Amino acid sequence: MGLGALAAYVTMRQGQIKGKKAFQKIFYFLTSSGIPTGLTFRIYHYGPYSSALDYEMDNIHMQGAITMEQEQNGRFQTWTIQPGPQAQDMIAEDWIVKEYQSKIDDLLSILPDDPKTLELWSTTHFVVASKKRYGNNADPESVIKTVQEIKGDKFSLDEIRNAYEELMDHQLI
Repeated sequence: MGLGALAAYVTMRQGQIKGKKAFQKIFYFLTSSGIPTGLTFRIYHYGPYSSALDYEMDNIHMQGAITMEQEQNGRFQTWTIQPGPQAQDMIAEDWIVKEYQSKIDDLLSILPDDPKTLELWSTTHFVVASKKRYGNNADPESVIKTVQEIKGDKFSLDEIRNAYEELMDHQLI
């Protein structure tokens, strides 16, 4: 089950997730915190992105773990992701959810609900993790500068600095 049960649990715990991008970011944080999702992420326009998760979302939906409702919002399509009809059964049968439930709950209680803030947090976290992985300087100013280069003018320096500090305060970096 794995990914389907995790998706079911996350949506049951959150009630609903506002968009596929936010769903991606939540799973990025689950993966980076050591929960065995089997996913890999790379940086993309909206932050960390897993093509495998993007592909699997349709399968997870067809399994009944989640529901995905699409809405037209002006020029854009938005998605709301909620628990599916098989969510409870999938969660009950899954060892990953049982073993990591407390860690998942702790992480979900920290993460922001706002998709834009979640995008900034995940991008900042990704930059710190990448810099550390490759032995580069991960000091606050270096991280803030790199995030700003990736995001352009989407976020102010103060917003990026605040995201870095929040991640530090919550011991996510």
